[in-house]
Amino acid sequence: MGSGVDGIQGFDAVVGGEEGMAPMRAGGLRLAKLPGDRGYGRAGMGCSSLKKVARKKGAVLENDVGCIVPPNEPIELLVEYIKPGF
Repeated sequence: MGSGVDGIQGFDAVVGGEEGMAPMRAGGLRLAKLPGDRGYGRAGMGCSSLKKVARKKGAVLENDVGCIVPPNEPIELLVEYIKPGF
């Protein structure tokens, strides 16, 4: 495992079986609901670079309409584990 997939912090736990989940097996499906801090976190996903700079400096932004996934937004993943090392 590593540091998640595409910035999703909880991805390794979903596949690897951390936090009370059994490890996934080849051919398995799993629906995972991750809280915002285990998803894309403070950075969000697909946000404009200007908003990322403001967040890094601690600014509170009223509206994150420029993000595909807003910062700290819970996410749901449907994961199909095809085979190890794929």
